[in-house]
Formats: sequence, C-alpha cells, structure tokens
Amino acid sequence: MFFEYLQSAIIMLALLILTFLILKINAVSGLFKIELTAFGFLFLFAVRAFEYKVFKIYRSKGYNQVNVVLIADDTSLPFIESLLNKREWGYRIVAIFSQSPELSERYEKSIILLPKKICQYLTT
Repeated sequence: MFFEYLQSAIIMLALLILTFLILKINAVSGLFKIELTAFGFLFLFAVRAFEYKVFKIYRSKGYNQVNVVLIADDTSLPFIESLLNKREWGYRIVAIFSQSPELSERYEKSIILLPKKICQYLTT
C-alpha cells in the first residue's frame, strides 16, 4: 500500500510540474510543489492506514461479514481453519458441501454440512 501511494504521489508531482510548465505559471516555487505532494502523500497514507485498522476491528467484531458456502474436501482443511481463525478477514462460513468424514466430524456442530450429491442437483 505504501509503494502504491508513493507511486501515485510521484505521478501527481510530475503532472503538477507539467501543468505549471505548459501554462507558464512561475508564481509557485518548485519547493512548494514538492512540499504539497509530500504532505498530500503523508496525509493520504495516514488516513488510509487508520481506515484499514478501523475496518479490521469492525469486521473482527462480527460486523460487515460476507457469508460463504464452500465445496470442500480434506485438502481444504487449512483454508477453512484460516477463515475461521482470522475473523478480521470478514468471512463467515455458512455451509460446506462435502463427503469428507474428517470435515463432518470436525464441523458438524458449528457449520451446516451438506452432502456433495446436493451440489450436483443445484448445478443442473
């Protein structure tokens, strides 16, 4: 995120200098243009970092979540665990389509588990 905003600030500085050269405006010093770009970059980065932090806390408390239905097998176990452990990502697993006995014994009480046969009927 830092480098993207830095790249944006450099492009804005180039456009600012180019605009002043094309319009032949000499009343504004070069130092002011650089300071304007630097302070704009710092302010934008600080506000965005604060915004990301606030939304991360907001999602970890259970607000603004996306409901997810997964089609999974035994190899999906680390992915499912990461979704459940990292609540700040904002995903809530509603149901899992699977015939895996390992998934069914692990999540049968907390998540709706549906057999994979139902998925075939839904796609046709």
